[in-house]
Amino acid sequence: TAVLRSRDDGKHWEHLTRGIPASAPCNIEAMSIAAWPGGYSLFLGDTDGAVYMSEDGGDSFSRIADAIGPISKGNHFVPLQRAAAAE
Repeated sequence: TAVLRSRDDGKHWEHLTRGIPASAPCNIEAMSIAAWPGGYSLFLGDTDGAVYMSEDGGDSFSRIADAIGPISKGNHFVPLQRAAAAE
C-alpha cells in the first residue's frame, strides 16, 4: 500500500506515510477529493475496509472509518484476504 505525491508535474515523487499503515496487507483502491473554494480534503479507501482522510494536502492522514467492508474493484480484495489469513 502506497500513496505518492508530486508537486512539480511528476518530475519528483514523495511517498506519503504519515497515518497510512506501512505494512498493511491490503491495497488502496479508492481515492477521492472534496474540493471547495480555498481548500480540499483527500480520502482513501482500502481493501480492509478502512477510510483515511487528509486535510493538509497529504502531509498526514487520519483513519476516519474502519471495518466498513472491503473497498474494492469487484472481488479484487479476495486474494488479499486469503494471503493475509495464510500469514
